[in-house]
Amino acid sequence: LALAYYQFEDLPQEPKELHLEYFEEAVNYMLQHPQVKGPGVGLLGFSKGAEVSLAMAAFLKNILAVASLNAPVAVTAIPLSYKDKIIPTLTLHEYKAKATNSTFFDYSYGMDDPFQAPGDQSRIPLEKGEAQLLFMLNQLFWVFHFAGVLQASLIHWGKPQSQQLPLSPVMFSAPGHPHCSPSLPSMFHNRCYQQHCLIRLGLP
Repeated sequence: LALAYYQFEDLPQEPKELHLEYFEEAVNYMLQHPQVKGPGVGLLGFSKGAEVSLAMAAFLKNILAVASLNAPVAVTAIPLSYKDKIIPTLTLHEYKAKATNSTFFDYSYGMDDPFQAPGDQSRIPLEKGEAQLLFMLNQLFWVFHFAGVLQASLIHWGKPQSQQLPLSPVMFSAPGHPHCSPSLPSMFHNRCYQQHCLIRLGLP
């Protein structure tokens, strides 16, 4: 099941908040589907979708595994809410932006550290979930620098059931996705077109 959550049909074009109850309904729908054996579901998410998938694993039941492609470990851009809890977004400091050799700005280090105050208010509490976690991270993407801290934190919380898979320095996306031309994610990573195209073809 591919689940849209904004900019599709009657969904909000620019949501002010994402409600996890919407995604919870999708999980319950899947569990009732005759082709789903259960007892839970697995999630595959890319970028913001992977961020939402990690939040689902932290707050919702019946999430057994998450494969996260280039997702931050904190809420970004759009706040998340579930029941009476709201997770604010990491603060983006525009003055930290760096000009690249293209027409884009690099905001890679323009956000607060999600493991230090005040950024920790936006961190997704993965220690609350029971899902197996696989983090696939672009080695040049800004979230990669928090991967070691996250792994150590999960072990400290008694949640060692996570793995990390470093990726080539390209904007890696899920199988079947079209080539990602410059867009919002381009501001947060180095755009390497040749390497990007080669890895999508499965070439070294």
